[in-house]
Amino acid sequence: MCTIFHKKFILFLILSLVYGVFFLFYLYLQHKFFTQNSFKALLFAAVWTLMELIRYYLLSFFPIANPAYTQAEFFSFIQLAEFGGIWILTFILILVNGLLFQLIFGTKYKKSFVIIVIFFLIFSLNIFLREVEFKSGKQENKALEIGIITTQIEQEQKWKAEQLDKNIELTLNAASKLNQTQLIIAPETNITFDLFIDYNYRNQFLEKVESKFDTPLQIGALASKKSAKGRYNSVFLLSDAGKIISRYDKNLLLYFGETYPLLELLNKYTGYSFSSLNPGKKLTLFRLG
Repeated sequence: MCTIFHKKFILFLILSLVYGVFFLFYLYLQHKFFTQNSFKALLFAAVWTLMELIRYYLLSFFPIANPAYTQAEFFSFIQLAEFGGIWILTFILILVNGLLFQLIFGTKYKKSFVIIVIFFLIFSLNIFLREVEFKSGKQENKALEIGIITTQIEQEQKWKAEQLDKNIELTLNAASKLNQTQLIIAPETNITFDLFIDYNYRNQFLEKVESKFDTPLQIGALASKKSAKGRYNSVFLLSDAGKIISRYDKNLLLYFGETYPLLELLNKYTGYSFSSLNPGKKLTLFRLG
């Protein structure tokens, strides 16, 4: 059986290969279009962003290690995601870092003016958006209090049969501490039985949700469907009455974790028994009240 270490090793090999291809492509374009063999910050940022887009859409990777996520606390900056997602954040972030590189190591002091202009535009746009929102009469939404269930269960232990009831109890025991919130969110695949087909466990679980929870619960499970063979990585929205309100099946699956390319060849020549989950086909927006 393929271990977690093997899966992570394969994944990081592919990730490192992507960055190697990126630098080769950047150097090729630099030599082809510029006579001076010097670092070009704008080209570097454009190629990096293109690489992230290709990695995301072509390989179905989640944006792992995307530099935009390092700016989570820079609120004025991340507002730009409204206009171009993490891709515009990535481009600007890499561009600014490239300009700083030229400023520090290339003593190109004119680049400091460009950096100042970029920051000025970021803060100005944020102020402008706030003014527009204020003038339009929109009020800030009331804060939504969320309860988060956390686990520290080893992945290899989590899926053992003897752990199944413990996973369920962990979720149910959180009710007394989190019922004062407006929504409770549990981790991905928090419960390890098929919430669609395992009627016995499902009915028992939903009955206990009804008796213990006063708050809607969002919970994940690997679950099958009538329309297809195999299972999906799904998340369910449950009411405090123990009813399934809505379901979302994960659209983009992680390579060598949830789906495996060339599955038959892998199983034939590696000696392991790999299996892939089904990807969901549509986005589902959960609505409650």
